[in-house]
Amino acid sequence: MREYYKEHCYSGIYPSRIIHNMGVSGKISGAMNVVSEIKDAIPIIHSPKGCGFHYKYIARRRYLPLYKAQCSNLEEGDIIFGTEKKLREAILVYIEVL
Repeated sequence: MREYYKEHCYSGIYPSRIIHNMGVSGKISGAMNVVSEIKDAIPIIHSPKGCGFHYKYIARRRYLPLYKAQCSNLEEGDIIFGTEKKLREAILVYIEVL
């Protein structure tokens, strides 16, 4: 089964839910693994809350390390008008928790 998906993974004909179900959420998980190794780094998922949920869901489901991360909870208006305010708020919330 994995070989089938491996062959079709980059051809654009697979449904993305299949890849997500297999735990291939590489962008967020990879970034979290890297950031977790940097001393005093603040891991913030600058995205809609669904991306933060998906990262935590996959990590828990696969018994992978789960790094505590703040999510900036972007919405459509933020994408259009700018995301700096949400990122700044997420950083300040994280600093208060520390």
